[in-house]
Amino acid sequence: MNRLLEMFDAPRLAAELKENFRLRLGVWMILVILLTWVSLVWSDANRAMYDTTRVLEREWLSLSEMESAGVWQSRLQEMEQAAASESAKIWSADSAGLAQAKVQATLGSLLLRDEFVNQSIKAGIPQPLPDLDGVYRLRVRVGTSFTPQQLRDSLLRLSRQVPHLEVDQLELRRNGVRWNAELVLSAYFRLEDSQ
Repeated sequence: MNRLLEMFDAPRLAAELKENFRLRLGVWMILVILLTWVSLVWSDANRAMYDTTRVLEREWLSLSEMESAGVWQSRLQEMEQAAASESAKIWSADSAGLAQAKVQATLGSLLLRDEFVNQSIKAGIPQPLPDLDGVYRLRVRVGTSFTPQQLRDSLLRLSRQVPHLEVDQLELRRNGVRWNAELVLSAYFRLEDSQ
């Protein structure tokens, strides 16, 4: 034990360091290696803390971007109202014959009035739409003679019609003071007997 204490005698160790160049070099090498190791360990710990901070920041941002349940409820109500508004544009009938009759009656009240002459309405057969189950397209051809003011008023009434009528084609031919018009309209139906 005394021998060990003698080795660590501070004045003797200091004198040995002064005299022995290799001992000084070895001590400096040990210090450099120790500082390099501490630096590497510190760098790894710093990188791990940085990564953890980035993950926590991303989680916080995603949580702060989430909407409250009330916002989602209001969005659901808006979408339900939009869906109801769009479905109001689609006609409904129990059969193809009733679909044709409904459109002809509506067009008769909207377009074909006493001031029109040579009136005719011809409804086709409802055709199924391949992309929408249970929805059919009914094309109707309307022919009449009118003045420009009568046409404008009739088209305005047609554009405000609910359920919706879509004008696919409009042909106009002048016949003296009056005009001859041929309209091709589409009505979209949900037929009850097709389900």
